[in-house]
Amino acid sequence: SIVTSGVTLDLNGFALYGDGFQTADGIAGGAFENAISILNGRVIGWRTGITFPASSRDVHIDRIQAANNGTGIFVASPTSRITDCSATDNTGLGITTAAGVSIAGCSATGNGSWGFNLGDSNAISDCIASSNGGGIVTGASATIANCTVTGNSGAGISIGDHGRIESADVTLNKGDGITAQSNSHISDTTSSGNGGLGISLSGESNVVSDCVASGNTATGIQVASGSTVENCSVLSNDGNGIQTDGRVLIRHNHVRRNGSVGIVFSGL
Repeated sequence: SIVTSGVTLDLNGFALYGDGFQTADGIAGGAFENAISILNGRVIGWRTGITFPASSRDVHIDRIQAANNGTGIFVASPTSRITDCSATDNTGLGITTAAGVSIAGCSATGNGSWGFNLGDSNAISDCIASSNGGGIVTGASATIANCTVTGNSGAGISIGDHGRIESADVTLNKGDGITAQSNSHISDTTSSGNGGLGISLSGESNVVSDCVASGNTATGIQVASGSTVENCSVLSNDGNGIQTDGRVLIRHNHVRRNGSVGIVFSGL
């Protein structure tokens, strides 16, 4: 355990191995320790590879490979960063956080549950989630940018209220491609070849703009009242192209070759 603030632990490329039974944590932060950095190494075979509590602040985890643990990396500490890390073949979650953490340049592959399980007001960018139980799930007011989410056995991306998804590539997941709640904005994003809905926004007042929804096994884009769908290509989905519930603004979209109806208005 780390029990003082201002510590930098550089593993210099070496690995910390657990006993294989996942009965203890690899690197654990104590309560109220701030400005901790964990760098450049591997944590393998622990209950949680690296874990820090909500009472800490300003934790930075960089260039860590967390593999074959129960959970790869867990950071509940606000104003913390996880950069250039990988979480691979953990039996549960890959990388998981509480509120106010940023994640950049990371990958989560082959984990039994979600690749990235993130709290409110998180920002995740330039990350890859592939072949996990699910891709990326977040709380409210989160931002997902420039991420690739592919081949997960559940949903691709699930984001909470007031979320933003920008320039994501969400493909070949066995569940829905993207699901979001109220007051969310999805832009410049592709959701293709998923085993359910392409883009589904269940709450009100959402915006889907400049997106592609193609080749999904259900409806391409589904939105609720007060939402806008504009400048999107909705092609070759097995269900409807665009389906609405309530008053919705739909403009400048390209809707073709869907298996059922092109655009369905309901709940008016």
